[in-house]
Amino acid sequence: CLLLIVTCIIVNIAFLTEAQESTFRWIDDFKYGSIQQLQNAGWTISASEGVTINSNGVILNGTNGDVSIHYANPFPAGITDWKIEVKSKWLGQGHSVLSAFIQTEKHSYGFAADGYYKEFTLYRDDQKILHFGNYQEQSNEWITLTMVKQGTTISMFSNGNLINTYNEEDNQLSQAIGASLVSPWKGNAEYD
Repeated sequence: CLLLIVTCIIVNIAFLTEAQESTFRWIDDFKYGSIQQLQNAGWTISASEGVTINSNGVILNGTNGDVSIHYANPFPAGITDWKIEVKSKWLGQGHSVLSAFIQTEKHSYGFAADGYYKEFTLYRDDQKILHFGNYQEQSNEWITLTMVKQGTTISMFSNGNLINTYNEEDNQLSQAIGASLVSPWKGNAEYD
């Protein structure tokens, strides 16, 4: 399951000083009957031979090369604070690198549970910028990874527990424009 919750401030262009808070909620439980239905819902696939649909969700099998799916149907304008949450499990091949990525106009962010290095990782613009905590991979065990951005602070949670925070140095507003899921390197994972 991939969940994106955002709170955005909508300001009238006529320079009104009042703002109205609204919430946009997008959930994808990956209950598709086929790859075509996944694509029709707005997902692009990097390597279709590595993607399988089952009754629980979508399997990304990167044992023969990296596999990713990317959701790029437009999110509403103005989403600069967000929450992305993914429920996934490593299926036992290679090592687990369970992750969720969000793209904004200026940056991309990814939060991963990395079984190879036995730690959690924060990626910014495809670069590993933080590694922290202790993660012990276990096959066929569901975990929930959550990343929340409020202002310039990004908080990372594993199974509801705060693991770390990061203060974004770029304080320019940048709207959310997409989300991605990536297979473990030379491994496989299921996303519910």
